Amino acid sequence: NLERRVLWMIVDLTDQKFVGLNYTDFPPQTEPVTWVPDGGCPEGGTINQDGWVVNHEVTNHDGLRVYDVTYNGLTILNSSKVVEWHADYGSSGFRDETGCTGGGGGFSIFPFGDTVQ
Repeated sequence: NLERRVLWMIVDLTDQKFVGLNYTDFPPQTEPVTWVPDGGCPEGGTINQDGWVVNHEVTNHDGLRVYDVTYNGLTILNSSKVVEWHADYGSSGFRDETGCTGGGGGFSIFPFGDTVQ
């Protein structure tokens, strides 16, 4: 029964290769909590360069959203959300957040691998 499961597809964007596929159970359903960070999310924007038009925003619940992407007027992407990412800061360690400021809407991305906190 896959009804209450999440499908994870892992892609190495450095090598542009499919790495793996995994299922996990949905967490228990809870009531949503509205949270608004001080100053709100950073303002989204549009990048217009070399024939590309890319609209982007960071939301407190979706992480990074890229939408209405065109290349020389041809629609390439309607909407895509990156809700989890991992960043390597060398040996300095790191702690990132999805969403705007690490409060109730996003979630933490903790150190991974050989990094030091």
